[in-house]
Amino acid sequence: MRLRREHITTGLAVGAAVIVTALATGLWSFGDRPEERAVAPNPPTTSDNPQGSEQAHGKAEALDPSSTATGSGIGGGLTGQSQASADASQANAGASQQGTLGSSGTSTPPASTLGLADQNFVTSAAAAGVYEVTIARTALQKATDVQVRAFADMLVQHHTAANDQLKVLAAKKGLTVPAEVPAGKRPTLERLSMAQGPQFDRQFVETVGIADHKDDISMFERAAKEARDPEIKAFAERTLPTLKAHLAAAQKLPVSATPANGAASR
Repeated sequence: MRLRREHITTGLAVGAAVIVTALATGLWSFGDRPEERAVAPNPPTTSDNPQGSEQAHGKAEALDPSSTATGSGIGGGLTGQSQASADASQANAGASQQGTLGSSGTSTPPASTLGLADQNFVTSAAAAGVYEVTIARTALQKATDVQVRAFADMLVQHHTAANDQLKVLAAKKGLTVPAEVPAGKRPTLERLSMAQGPQFDRQFVETVGIADHKDDISMFERAAKEARDPEIKAFAERTLPTLKAHLAAAQKLPVSATPANGAASR
């Protein structure tokens, strides 16, 4: 009886110990589980995954515009485009500069297709036309006689038109005509500019209206007969009647027959 009681007591003690141990273990595990769930798993390190590390590094280089180690990617592409744009701009600037030089008139003009005699006629006719337009404009301001002013106005209109035609024709033939009064006519221009009143009227008609137009007619008649270029010859023939009409009009002016002190000379 005593032995049975000891066994029961020992069994109860062992069972109680087992229950206590089980309860303690369960409570400890139950307390750790939320903590384990709250902690995120650690990402694999580069040492654990070498291949992943190389891929990530490659992506970083591709997204970095400043990366020029390999000359590729976004940075290398932008650098190449910038260089290409700079080269294109420099080429365009050179072409523009070359075009400007070409259009500035500094290049050698084409050789004239006219013979020497035809060139001399064109140059002389153009110079005479510029001189007569210049002095006729002076007469519009200084002449006192109404008929002389009307004659000067006619010279300005007719000779300006003839000069423009001759300039176009000369350019077509590769020849540049004078645009200023020739040196040989400047003394006459200065002398007439100093004259005043009726004296100016008389000298203008005698010098420009008669003497100069006689020389013009002689020059144009020779070109109409001897010019080798058909267009130059046609211009001389077409202008000749107008010059003869100018001479006839000047000879009819009253002041043309009036003696002048120190008769006008060329």
